[in-house]
Amino acid sequence: MAQNAESIGFFDMYKGKPIPDGKKSLGIYFIFRAKDRTLTDEEVNQNFAKIVDKLCKKFDAEIRK
Repeated sequence: MAQNAESIGFFDMYKGKPIPDGKKSLGIYFIFRAKDRTLTDEEVNQNFAKIVDKLCKKFDAEIRK
């Protein structure tokens, strides 16, 4: 898990139009926390980007926009 990532989980899954056949849309949540201070936006964004990059590479995933 990424630095300061306390919890990662799924809250939704969808298959069907407009999602291509063989693919599914997943709703994922991330909770970042430091015990001793408030995390900066930059720290959270960097950790989020690392996690997303690893998920995309491992599961051939992509972020829908």
